[in-house]
Amino acid sequence: MLTKTYSDGGSRCRVTFHVLPEIRAKTAHLCGDFNNWSTRAHPIERQADGSFSLTLELSADHDNR
Repeated sequence: MLTKTYSDGGSRCRVTFHVLPEIRAKTAHLCGDFNNWSTRAHPIERQADGSFSLTLELSADHDNR
């Protein structure tokens, strides 16, 4: 699941990626064209409830509105 918030000018986007605890993952990493599909560049932090969450600020031109 993800949520997006655009900057006033629309050039930047804060995106929060969230993995639900029901997935029961041991680790999670975010990969995409913004990090050359690296499977280690963006580890997602485990939350107290067992979910994972990471917020990144990305250029809106990499975003599919």
